[in-house]
Amino acid sequence: MLDSDTPTLPTEYIKKGLEMLDTADVVVGPCEDGGYYLIGLTAPAPDLFTDIAWSTPDVTDMTVNKAEKAGLVVAMLDMWYDVDTVDDLRRLKKDLESAPKYGEGKLLCRNTYGAIAKLDI
Repeated sequence: MLDSDTPTLPTEYIKKGLEMLDTADVVVGPCEDGGYYLIGLTAPAPDLFTDIAWSTPDVTDMTVNKAEKAGLVVAMLDMWYDVDTVDDLRRLKKDLESAPKYGEGKLLCRNTYGAIAKLDI
């Protein structure tokens, strides 16, 4: 499962997460704010998503603790950032402006950058 607020997440993170599922029951990609940008499971585990203090800095820790208490093997990906605040949008805009172009001058996340560029941030 992948979120929608990490448009610059390297595809290598997703590939690595899939590979990690060969040896782990749960793979979590933590965000800098305490949430996560990705969670992968080898089997359904709906209890991992109940009684979580969503939108807090404790989401990843609470989810990982629940998984470990359930006897699941957890693997962690590298941390990344997501976009939740105006400051996050500023960071994303800066990252997109400095990102390398690909194929005939096309900008990474062209539509996302176009929308952000119109904002007064």
